[in-house]
Amino acid sequence: MVARVAPCDPVQPSSPASRPAVSVVVPVRDGADALDRCLSALAAQDYPRELLDVVVVDNRSTEDVAAVVAGHPGVVLLREPEGGSYAARNTGLAASRGEVLAFTDADCAPAPGWVSAAVAELARDPRAAMVGGAVELTFRHGRPVTACELLEAVQAFPQQRYLERYRFAATANMVTWRETLRSVGPFDPQLLSGGDHEWGGRVAAAGGEQRDAAAAVVGHPARSGWPESVRKWRRVAQGRATAARRERRVRFHLVRSVWREVRSAALELGRSAHHPQLTTTAARVRYLAAHTACRAVTAAVLARALVATLRPRRR
Repeated sequence: MVARVAPCDPVQPSSPASRPAVSVVVPVRDGADALDRCLSALAAQDYPRELLDVVVVDNRSTEDVAAVVAGHPGVVLLREPEGGSYAARNTGLAASRGEVLAFTDADCAPAPGWVSAAVAELARDPRAAMVGGAVELTFRHGRPVTACELLEAVQAFPQQRYLERYRFAATANMVTWRETLRSVGPFDPQLLSGGDHEWGGRVAAAGGEQRDAAAAVVGHPARSGWPESVRKWRRVAQGRATAARRERRVRFHLVRSVWREVRSAALELGRSAHHPQLTTTAARVRYLAAHTACRAVTAAVLARALVATLRPRRR
């Protein structure tokens, strides 16, 4: 059972404009330089400054993120000692004040019109419970070159598909009403990955409309090297394993997940030949190497979780 966070009283607009007050919640764990760029981008938003506040939640950083936040007046810094970005986001929610709650990541750089576009789409239809904006990848050389960058270019952040097929939006760019969080509760703090998917499922189950806000754009640097790519896919797999353990037929769900990873790796051999990001044989080979390796990592994590369910419990 997920405990709800009791929010503070919302900020009341100080002008007759109909725009709602917005709180942006940014979890961070290291990456001080990226956080500085993110906060600079948030300071450059074209949304009325008196209606916008930013809450940064330090999730066990070893870098001095406090010094970065100190360089951005008005930004609130909190600390969440429990590991996991969703626990950190919940901590930020408790201190936020806006009627609208916006989420992005510390390594993202929101476009100047990000908040304005997201709020406009959210307010356009009273049935909308949340919106997901576009996440545009950026590359060190202006285009994907390494195997891991090609993997990101093809696979990362298909936000429109997330919304239409899976009924959630990645928290790198998700905006919702405070009332929605009051209704369905905060993120599940026990999940290290997939908490946005789980939360979006609760919104959908409650009948909340989820919209694509394509004009609300944030930039996100592509992972370019193997260590960070493997960490990401391992974290995603661990989140899926945790979700599967909560299902009644846990072994069935784990077996199905492993099979899907193997099947995806095989099917990608044909799909890669037609993707617009993979225009050369060399690019396809690099992409397939990264895709196969990361799917293997995911399958291995899920398989270990499956084996753990087969071991007899000690009395």
